[in-house]
Amino acid sequence: QRLVWVRKNHAKFRDPVWQHWEGKCAVSDHDCDGHPGLLIASHIYPWAHSTPKEKTDVDNGLLLSSPLDRLFDQGLISFNDDGMMLVSKDLAPRTKRMFGLRSGMKIANPKKITRGMQKYLAKHRRLHTFAETW
Repeated sequence: QRLVWVRKNHAKFRDPVWQHWEGKCAVSDHDCDGHPGLLIASHIYPWAHSTPKEKTDVDNGLLLSSPLDRLFDQGLISFNDDGMMLVSKDLAPRTKRMFGLRSGMKIANPKKITRGMQKYLAKHRRLHTFAETW
């Protein structure tokens, strides 16, 4: 039943998220040179915790490159309301380097962060422990 719901409703989430972020990673502002499989429409507040409405809400989505999506889904990075990246205290410096994380990383166009996204980002941050922006 879950798989049927996902297949039926995923496009209702993915397509508006892609449109909102103009087909570019929210952080790098890059379209991955025409390789759309490298960009993921990621739920800000995890799908497993979301209500049916939240699961398809475009405000609950960031378009992220696959490495950033994985870090975000694992709760190893997040963003403050202004889009500055927050990094988990559990993420080792070596892993930060391997994933290309640098001090000052942020959502490339903070004007695209809606009030709804800020609410979902706050919920995401409450699920995990983050250091200050770096």
